[in-house]
Amino acid sequence: MNRDRIVDEIPAGRGFAVRIARTTWRGKSRVDVRQVFEVRPGYPDTRQPTKKGVSLLLEDLPRLLAALRQIEAEAIEAGELLPEDYENAGVEPPPLRSNQPEPEVRR
Repeated sequence: MNRDRIVDEIPAGRGFAVRIARTTWRGKSRVDVRQVFEVRPGYPDTRQPTKKGVSLLLEDLPRLLAALRQIEAEAIEAGELLPEDYENAGVEPPPLRSNQPEPEVRR
């Protein structure tokens, strides 16, 4: 069974995006986070991968997620990441930790 699939692409401007994919390489399941570019600007279906990125073994995913959660918690605590950032991305914000202050509201 081929499990290779693109999970998401986050626009990065000027025809570039960051592609998050589940892949298989040399028989090992991997998580691939890679910059892609549009071969024909304005046509997202022409995106091709670049060498800029990382491919991690699936077994390393928990460590990556833990590191990202740490960065997220620090950004929320500093007021750099707000509930509307999650709304704009179409995802649910994480539950507040008991030691976290309520986030500020941007005006």
